[in-house]
Amino acid sequence: MERPRCGAAVAPPSMNAMGPMATLRCQSLPAPVVFGEAIAERQEAPLSEINWATELRKIEREYDGLPPEPSPAEQRQRRDAERRERERQEARTASFGIYFRLTLILCLAISIAGWPYHTDCGLSLWTYLTAVVILIAGGIWTAAATWQYRAPRRHLIALAVVLWGLTLGASQILPRVGYAVPAPDRPSTWSCSAE
Repeated sequence: MERPRCGAAVAPPSMNAMGPMATLRCQSLPAPVVFGEAIAERQEAPLSEINWATELRKIEREYDGLPPEPSPAEQRQRRDAERRERERQEARTASFGIYFRLTLILCLAISIAGWPYHTDCGLSLWTYLTAVVILIAGGIWTAAATWQYRAPRRHLIALAVVLWGLTLGASQILPRVGYAVPAPDRPSTWSCSAE
């Protein structure tokens, strides 16, 4: 028996609601596949999206009784928490160093106001001016540290110490260089006379 072609009119074996003649509807058959092309298509498509090395590592961790590896979000949170703790520790250490420096220069600033020796001339003047220079240098050193570690009140105290040192130095140097009028208690000479 000959097979009818698609779209050809055929008479059904029995009369039904379709009428005496019906059109044969055909389904499209898949195109014949050449064996080599099918293998190439299978090789191009990935077999699986699963990374088996990662899955095996997870299974080994679970088998060893270890907790699962943290997710990237958990790792980021842990790193941020460690960084914050390290910054807090550094701030505590820096705060101790700043207070230590500030205590040293404040002690020097207070004690230099009660300098027990005459500052008229000679070696005692040079010793006094050396102490004033150390006071100014210590104030700048502390002001730089307080600026770096963002300690505003301590920074202002350090700047006040620098200003105090500059004032003490200017009160001794300016009359001797001729800028200020020398007072009876502030001589205008650097060295002592032989009298």
